[in-house]
Amino acid sequence: MKKQFLSALFLFISIGIWAQSDNCSSATVITPTATCSSPVSGTTIGATQSIPGCSGTADDDVWYQFTATATAHEITVVPSASMDPVVQLFSGPCASLVSLVCKDNGANGTTETINYSGLTIGNVYTIRVYHYGTGAGSGTFTICVADAPIAPSNDDCAGATPLNVNSTCVSTLGTTNGASQSQAGCAGNADDDVWYSFVATNSLQTIQVNPLSNIDLVFQVFSGSCGSLSSLACIDNTFTAQAEQTDVVGLVAGQTYFVRVYDYYGGNTGDFEICVVGDPTPVPSNDDPCSAILLPEVTATCQYSQFKSARIWQLASFVVWLGFVLTHSKLKEKNENISNKKIPTSKEIGIEYLSTLLLVSERTFFFDTSRFSSSFAEVENTCATNVTFLVNLDALNKWRVHWEDTLNTNVS
Repeated sequence: MKKQFLSALFLFISIGIWAQSDNCSSATVITPTATCSSPVSGTTIGATQSIPGCSGTADDDVWYQFTATATAHEITVVPSASMDPVVQLFSGPCASLVSLVCKDNGANGTTETINYSGLTIGNVYTIRVYHYGTGAGSGTFTICVADAPIAPSNDDCAGATPLNVNSTCVSTLGTTNGASQSQAGCAGNADDDVWYSFVATNSLQTIQVNPLSNIDLVFQVFSGSCGSLSSLACIDNTFTAQAEQTDVVGLVAGQTYFVRVYDYYGGNTGDFEICVVGDPTPVPSNDDPCSAILLPEVTATCQYSQFKSARIWQLASFVVWLGFVLTHSKLKEKNENISNKKIPTSKEIGIEYLSTLLLVSERTFFFDTSRFSSSFAEVENTCATNVTFLVNLDALNKWRVHWEDTLNTNVS
């Protein structure tokens, strides 16, 4: 009899210490505080299932409720060593609950945290806690509702965190906890977007974003400046807890681009890692005059050659410069005032002359195309001897006579 009395007394005391409810309708009230300095103790031991679980088996769920004092709150559940907590947040009355978020990021003994924004001050919200596996595990935990964390420094485009571009993925840790919306999402709800920037090293860069918590990441790539952004890509190919990746093409090396990251669902936030992968733009083999690429012989049909557009030296560009030299020389021979004559443009010379150009082996000239629009200075062949390149003189003379007639009949 004495043992039965003591057992009943222990059960009564246990119920009093672990203050929580087995059903939504009698959920234990938690008062939000500034910090989680005085959490409430709880247990799922002896509890039964109320509704199916959002993750795992909810055969031991217990219930709490709080009244929002801000538009965002942080809910923290710290379990004992052998409990794997699942934490679910609801809005609405018990008869018609609406699940806002389900957190199950860790395993036994791992703290679960919900940072939820978009709450309505004065509204009542409900929290459910249970052990992921069958039964209650070790069953004990603490729970608190506190103020939301301070917004991260890269909450806006102007504070974007710079990322280095590396040949392999070198991750930077990030979080959307405490972040607010900068602009409407390109997919889902961007109420927790954070910003990054990088300077492109090539026309193609690979961006990878990997979630470290139970979030469904979306990321968007922009060109331009923070006050005038242009969206280049919106990536949302996977689901909760899965990585996102894309190759962004058409970038300009040396130009700054922005990346926005957020969770697809409203109110849900979490941690992630991000990296940008790409190789530097290679220096072209013909980056200096002594390694100029010899263009193919002229034929009846156009034969294209492909080059990288980075300070390329091309032998054929010499003919445009040569056209200017000959034009000015002819005027000088006739003692004409060059300033009063219509000098053909480089485009005119190129279109008019290149169509009839024939190449022969006499002499080589080099021309730096990076100065094409502003300077037409000749660079003589100093790289090698007996390397030849010039134009058929008959074709050149016909072209010169044509422009001489044009010059004589056009006065500016």
